[in-house]
Amino acid sequence: MTTTTTGPREETSDLLLGVDHPPVGDLLARFELQSMPGYLLRRVDSRAAALFEAHTGQARLTPRQFGLLKVVHTEGTILQSELAVRLHLDRSTLGEMLQRMVDRGLVSRTAAPADRRTSEVRLTSTGQEALEQNVAGALEAQRALLAPLPDYLRPVFLACLEMLADADHPDQPSPDGEEE
Repeated sequence: MTTTTTGPREETSDLLLGVDHPPVGDLLARFELQSMPGYLLRRVDSRAAALFEAHTGQARLTPRQFGLLKVVHTEGTILQSELAVRLHLDRSTLGEMLQRMVDRGLVSRTAAPADRRTSEVRLTSTGQEALEQNVAGALEAQRALLAPLPDYLRPVFLACLEMLADADHPDQPSPDGEEE
């Protein structure tokens, strides 16, 4: 008779696929934090940020700020409320981030003519320059992020990430401005 043992990955998989909760003591014994998807995604996010900084060669522009510059570049002019939706950020987080970027001269923000309660955001020449200086490094960071995966798994991995990212809002446009 062959005895099989399961490792942390199999235990986690069993827990995540199950519909019932084991007793608390058993759940605590089997709950391997390092194998849980939320924990792994946080680690991947940290790795992505570190790779972005390493490949762009500077720490002044964050990946989120780069994403904002890219969306504004694509749109030309965009309402701040629409920008929040496109970047999947709450309005206060975006407002704080935009203020720092306005202070650095990367974007401009002016009252929208049609509705003065909202603002229009535009890329400045400094923001355009920052975007152009960092786009090649940002691409290299994305390639480095996927490098540990075999080529044939990369499209599958990206499709799975999109499914997870869009699970709560499947009809919102993707951050790059294209409808899915």
